[in-house]
Amino acid sequence: VFLNDRQVLGLFWANWGRWNKYQPLNRVRIYYGDTIAMYFAWLGFYTKLLIVPAIVGTLVFLIDIWSIVNNEVVDSLCQTDVEYSRAEADMCAECTECQSYQLLTICLLFTISNAFNNGASVFFAIFISFWSAFFLEFWKRYQITLAFLWSKADFKVNQEPPRPEYAVTCEEEDVRYNPITLRWEPYREQSIFKTITAISVVIITVVVVIITLISIIIYKIAVYSVFDTMAQGYWKPYASTLASVSGSILQLVAITILSFVYAWLAEKITLWENYRTETEYQNNLTVKRFIFEFFNYYGSCFYIAFIKGNFVGFPGHYTKIFGFRLDTCGPGGCLGELAQNLAIIFLGKQILNNIQELLVPSIKSWWSRRSSKKYHGKGDDKEQIAISMSTPWEADNDLSEQESLFPEYLEM
Repeated sequence: VFLNDRQVLGLFWANWGRWNKYQPLNRVRIYYGDTIAMYFAWLGFYTKLLIVPAIVGTLVFLIDIWSIVNNEVVDSLCQTDVEYSRAEADMCAECTECQSYQLLTICLLFTISNAFNNGASVFFAIFISFWSAFFLEFWKRYQITLAFLWSKADFKVNQEPPRPEYAVTCEEEDVRYNPITLRWEPYREQSIFKTITAISVVIITVVVVIITLISIIIYKIAVYSVFDTMAQGYWKPYASTLASVSGSILQLVAITILSFVYAWLAEKITLWENYRTETEYQNNLTVKRFIFEFFNYYGSCFYIAFIKGNFVGFPGHYTKIFGFRLDTCGPGGCLGELAQNLAIIFLGKQILNNIQELLVPSIKSWWSRRSSKKYHGKGDDKEQIAISMSTPWEADNDLSEQESLFPEYLEM
């Protein structure tokens, strides 16, 4: 039986049962084009090389769990029946309105922090650094190999034709002679005013991210004070955890909203700048998105890891800004809060991405199929003619619209 390229890809590639097989990259390139084929080549290469850090990471995780068993420091905080116990020792309150607490109440937080604060975690961090460097070098070799096999190794930027959106805005005199293509092509100098405006927009949006981060820090301080002074019974020892978790969830919501809004804004600004080639357009859009996303995603983690708790002061001489005392780490230390913040933000974002990439297209396809069914006949005439799925091109019309791979490349 003769199968076309689409049928071959559907049976032997786009199938959950083929997850452990090599990808038919040449057929993917023929059917989808070079850009999408290169993306799946990177994805397969990246997934294959992740096997090594996955094994090492599992071993390090088991060592981390083992490190908190029979740990004298952990036992001194969590047990009252050992000779060196300090579980019932009283600690100073964390804020002016808060009350003192016993070390026993921070047992869980300290145990979690201690699980990641050991030599195995340091080794894994160093290992990942070396693995990343090796991965990039091996990928460069593989990428050049594919570019040579696909006749893209000698591609020059000057050979790239102008974008249609750029060409229609050029006047008759806006032309130049291209010595590479030996043709006259639309060309004009990039507007300095537009470039300065785009840079200003990026700076303003980064400032908005910083203001959002400061607002969430103030929220955590306020929530902790409320929980510590008003909560009773079981919840009182976990006032710091509740404030930190709720703040991280709020941070995730803010990150998602800001990222969605800025993605639309960055695209509009880059289109307005009107770059000549598609490569220039994609590169400038990538720079704008990367700068913003870096501050948006890693701002809170950087604050917890390097700033939080370092400028608090001491009882009687706390550092305050605008009447607010600076935020401090919880009783278990900043490392546990950093791990919790990373887990909530990045796992939450991953779940949202999976919903957007898997669930939303399925819903769109279902709605398109449902909307495409047209029925004819009135009154006693019961004949109904459904116009859909009769030909392959009509079935393709019911599929959800293909979105750009730019977000995927941005993750890379």
